[in-house]
Amino acid sequence: MPPLASPATRSAILQRPPAANAYASLSFRASREPVLGRPHMLRRLATLSACAVALALASPAAAHASSHTLADTRGDVWAMDTPEAGQNTQVPQHQQGDILRTLFRHKDRQVVVRTTFSELDRVGQLSVVVVKLRTNTGMVRRIALLAGPGRDTHRWRGVLTRGDGRPMACASHLIDYDADVAEIRIPRSCLGNPRWVQGSLAAGTIARDGTFFADNPANDGPTVHLPPFTPRIPRG
Repeated sequence: MPPLASPATRSAILQRPPAANAYASLSFRASREPVLGRPHMLRRLATLSACAVALALASPAAAHASSHTLADTRGDVWAMDTPEAGQNTQVPQHQQGDILRTLFRHKDRQVVVRTTFSELDRVGQLSVVVVKLRTNTGMVRRIALLAGPGRDTHRWRGVLTRGDGRPMACASHLIDYDADVAEIRIPRSCLGNPRWVQGSLAAGTIARDGTFFADNPANDGPTVHLPPFTPRIPRG
């Protein structure tokens, strides 16, 4: 499998000043393609080097008609393409960014994506949650929630961007570090007031030493490929 982020990319990140190390850009590709073929710079954060988050196969577990829940195994975080091993390595002792559950909820006025982690703390260079939504009209929205110690991510309070790096002005978010929860809220008007939505998600963290960790709420494998979307979630 192609690596999510190569050693050369991580080396470039570590050679930058601490303020620039706080972020990484994201790429989103089709489900059968590697998540990061080559770096893509966020327009707003053009000085930063690229690491990416990807998504893996989803196994559904519906809560009710207007929501869909993915429950994940604890201890299934992977270190992506670690220099020591030369490959992706599962690190069951790593709890930061380890997804336990993701809930997609299609409410009357907004779509809410809420992810609960084993641990979500203000540590390392970056924490990121990547969400991809598709509607009955074929509209696709790619949203990244980035949080880090730097000014551009509001000192761990986080910032939302589109898949191409532009700010996601119509959405909002909440990060509760005490509850280990990250939530993204997208108004239905921002999605064209759809009859139904589908979603996928993954999360990643970059440690102080530049190691990139990733997890998804769908399976225990390394998070390298985008997953299929969830089943259709009607408004409820």
